[in-house]
Amino acid sequence: MMSFSEHRNQAVYHFRRAWSRAYLADILARLTGRSNDLIAFEEACRSLKGQVSSQRELREIPLDAIVGSVGRYTDFTRQFLPRRCSDEDRWSHVMAVMDDPPGTPPIHVYQIGAAYFVLDGNHRVSIIATARERGCDLILIGGYGHGPLLEAMIGGTLDEVLRTSERPVLICQ
Repeated sequence: MMSFSEHRNQAVYHFRRAWSRAYLADILARLTGRSNDLIAFEEACRSLKGQVSSQRELREIPLDAIVGSVGRYTDFTRQFLPRRCSDEDRWSHVMAVMDDPPGTPPIHVYQIGAAYFVLDGNHRVSIIATARERGCDLILIGGYGHGPLLEAMIGGTLDEVLRTSERPVLICQ
């Protein structure tokens, strides 16, 4: 089993690759005149006359439907690649923690029509988008349980992954 520091070192490596791809994508966007920016939620609300609702629900949303961010839209490219070197520590820490058995907490988003804007969880979306872009075809997950009582109350990440994954899952203990 890898230690947290080994997970962290791998995460730093993946961040630097993702940051490099974002840098190149931004250069290409400037050369072609195409935008590589996320959409600002505030701008979308103004343009579309959207309103923030207090309705909350837990559900899956397609990664491709996430088109913007609330307040952090300049920190990531349209593909949610990290743009700022100063995010390396946070991004790497989040990725290393996501490899832990408890899994990834849900992100918080606002929805306007079919588009979603990240309120909380920009780094998690970036990490998932990076893994998808790299063509990961296997999910490797720890098989440590919380115990039957806690699992019944909050649900198990492992069970959720096994139920919903479209990719093969390898369980490690």
